Amino acid sequence: HRRQLEKRFRTALKRLDEKLSAERARNQQFKHELIAKVEALADEADLERAIDTTKRLQREWTTTVSARQKEENKLWQNFRAACDAVFERRRKQHEAYATELAENLKNAETICGETEALAASNLAPDAFVPALRELESRWHDSERHTLPRQASGPLNQRWRRARSQAQQRHRELLHEQRKASLDLLDRQAAICEQLERALESGTQ
Repeated sequence: HRRQLEKRFRTALKRLDEKLSAERARNQQFKHELIAKVEALADEADLERAIDTTKRLQREWTTTVSARQKEENKLWQNFRAACDAVFERRRKQHEAYATELAENLKNAETICGETEALAASNLAPDAFVPALRELESRWHDSERHTLPRQASGPLNQRWRRARSQAQQRHRELLHEQRKASLDLLDRQAAICEQLERALESGTQ
């Protein structure tokens, strides 16, 4: 009776081992396929889609029957490396976007600073107008580029204020130029009058 029980037990163990081995092999193959799918996402043009798919595949990773620890660790490391490669693309994209925003902000601040300096200058009116037009053109070009959200409003206000100050300064310079021209004419007229009087006195 004992021998029969042992035989049944060994038979049952063998069947169980066969099922476990089959499931282990299936699970290992499943993990290899997951790794291959994530590795393919490294070249996916749509990064957001690649990120979403990678997260979904991460949730699908599961172990039903473990292989040797060394094999399991290697598979997991390969899977994590493939996932990290996809997320690294997003990190680099965010860094590039942040760098672009910083450069756009710096350029806009430079234009505002130059406009403020122009508004405080004594540049001749004839040179003032093209200088202001160049700054306006540069600002118009800069508006096509994205600025950090928190800086956009204040910077636009700064630009409008600097531009208005520059336009006011141009009017002041024109007024000063006209006044200087009139003063010159007055002086010239006074000199002419003096000369005429001198000539008249000499003739008499």
